[in-house]
Amino acid sequence: GESNGKLWKSVDGGTNWAMTGDASFQSMNTRVRDLKFIGTNTLLAATSDGLFRSTDGGASWTDVHPGEHMEIEIKPNDPAILYSVKLVGSKTEFYKSEDTGLTWTLKPIGWPAPANGDEQKRCEISVSAANPNLVYVLASGDVGPDGGLYGIYKSTDAGETFSFECCEGAPGGAPTVTNPNILGWSEDGTGDGGQYYYDLALGASPTDSDRLFGAGINVWRSLNGGSDWTINGHWVTWVQSGGLKHRYSHADVHDIKFFDNGSSIDMWVASDGGLFYSASQGDTLEPRMHGIHGRLCYGRGNLSQWNTDSIQRHLQRRASKSK
Repeated sequence: GESNGKLWKSVDGGTNWAMTGDASFQSMNTRVRDLKFIGTNTLLAATSDGLFRSTDGGASWTDVHPGEHMEIEIKPNDPAILYSVKLVGSKTEFYKSEDTGLTWTLKPIGWPAPANGDEQKRCEISVSAANPNLVYVLASGDVGPDGGLYGIYKSTDAGETFSFECCEGAPGGAPTVTNPNILGWSEDGTGDGGQYYYDLALGASPTDSDRLFGAGINVWRSLNGGSDWTINGHWVTWVQSGGLKHRYSHADVHDIKFFDNGSSIDMWVASDGGLFYSASQGDTLEPRMHGIHGRLCYGRGNLSQWNTDSIQRHLQRRASKSK
């Protein structure tokens, strides 16, 4: 998730909240895009104004790397090794720390390098406890006239180098069944575009490092480490003969997380439509919004203009994009 300006902390399970950091930190008008515990009281925050580190549970923060950072991941079983994605102009960069976030080193070998005129401004990264040296990358952007999936990349040496994994040997390109745009609206990947500047998620199974889920509008699944993809949840519904039918997951996915409970692995998909859950690492998918009441007001202008007509127009526009 992303918040504007402040980091808040609760010490009573969420009943009460207070801003963290000193007055200078609290006064910053920044965006906090990721927050990770790397120890009992040690945290890292990826913000639009740098990577910030705290060793006292958020009471104070130190800027350990400048620039607009977008994500943080921790190498499984080794919290001293950390990864971060940074936005620089029309491209992203990958940084690695081997001292719990005190210092950071650029790792450019094999990382997406857009040509002049192209854009690659957002990535999601994911790791798997089943293979701690793996780092998966879901890269989005624009290549020439085509937008959406830029490429799937993978590191097998803990982020030292990366290789292009999907699809058709080169970034971007016109979407086809064999070069699917897994970030668009269509169920077969042949549609262009998407909303990757807004919705993007990637999650790798903690028990099967080849099982990978990527999402933007729809949820897609790879069972061979990102080389091939099939749709796993559609933003309306879809029918696939001989396979899963009418599998629905709400559009605009922002996060995919796995939790190992000892006896089971829980998979959660967080989207604009709430939470979806799988007890089978994606083989099943069901809504889990019971008891949560929400309402979407869509439109422009003040609240009096947010009416049934504007919502209907929004739904019609989205339906037309799915054809």
